[in-house]
Amino acid sequence: MPARPAGRVAHGGIALLCGLFGRSLLVGSDPAAGMSFTDEQALPSSWRWELWSPSDKAWYAALRERWSSVAASAAAAAGAEALREPAIPAKIHQVWLGSKEIPEHCREMMATWSEKHPTWEYRLWTDVDLPEAGLPPRLADLFACAENPAEKSDVLRLWLVLKYGGLYADVDFECFRPVDVLLQRFSFVTGLSNVGAFELNNGLFAASPGHPLLQYMCDHVSEPWAAWGAADVAQGEAVAFQLQRSGMLGLDFGPPAGRAAFLATTGPGFFTRAVMRGLTHAPGLECVAAHPGTACGAGAPTDAADGDAPKPALAPVIICPAAVFYPLPNSGRSLPREAKLALIHKSQAYEAEAGAEASNPLRLWGIEPPLAAHHWCRTWDPDLTGGSG
Repeated sequence: MPARPAGRVAHGGIALLCGLFGRSLLVGSDPAAGMSFTDEQALPSSWRWELWSPSDKAWYAALRERWSSVAASAAAAAGAEALREPAIPAKIHQVWLGSKEIPEHCREMMATWSEKHPTWEYRLWTDVDLPEAGLPPRLADLFACAENPAEKSDVLRLWLVLKYGGLYADVDFECFRPVDVLLQRFSFVTGLSNVGAFELNNGLFAASPGHPLLQYMCDHVSEPWAAWGAADVAQGEAVAFQLQRSGMLGLDFGPPAGRAAFLATTGPGFFTRAVMRGLTHAPGLECVAAHPGTACGAGAPTDAADGDAPKPALAPVIICPAAVFYPLPNSGRSLPREAKLALIHKSQAYEAEAGAEASNPLRLWGIEPPLAAHHWCRTWDPDLTGGSG
């Protein structure tokens, strides 16, 4: 096995470990909590806070404000807001790595993406496709050193969407409605998860090729959070990292080897941190349009080919409330399909009640959530499937 890249040695100390193993068993206690950003309750009281960062309450407030801004823009621009060409190309990427066969119930869910998007390009990436993917050296090293297919998949999916653009979805994601309306209006799309805590899951996201947020993720994936998270890192974790780096303790505070360690270094924990910190720190996100079709203003980056002409602004970034992509809480993973659909219907009814048309951009665009649902099949767990995607 290749030597482990330096960035994977230390991941930030005891504070991270406490959060990490709580996450691996975390369940959403209230399926309605945080389902809609239009809920009058500013912060879901039943959530477990400070799972991935002490900044998560501020992060949640920022997402509520972003959603309100999108709604206001949608109401003002009505149907004229869509771009002539989608900001994100009509491509669907899914990944399955490892020696095991894809479970049949996952294959059924995978098929729903092409059924709802018959004109889109669809690609399932497996181990035999890795040469074509062309991972750059740093990501190739991380991929080679990864200890399980899930970690490999986490790295590969970031690169595929950065390189080609499009939408990535885990194989246990079921599509209910087309997502075209989002890809036409935004340059980056993902959703708040449904785990009883503040988390953005990397099981579904979409972006334009070369998007600054994805470049930021590829630059930091598997790096110690305390090395780049600054004020968003828990104090105990930051101190432990500094002590380890100084060699004063002679101890390794990185997460132990194990099937759940990747959740913080490449999986949902990393994704949450990278998206939220990247929104304010990723190079290239200096100019994001208030709505598609606008350009950067005075003092914004310019396009060298056009002299001093402002560069076209990136289409906006949107993080959707849980009702859009995660109507099913992770506590419902073991339920029979009929019970899962009942929970999804319950969350849909709650979101419809909480989200008046004037504050819900999806309804202004003529669509009803949910667009998809994650079934939480834990394909990353080798005891269950032995593969990942």
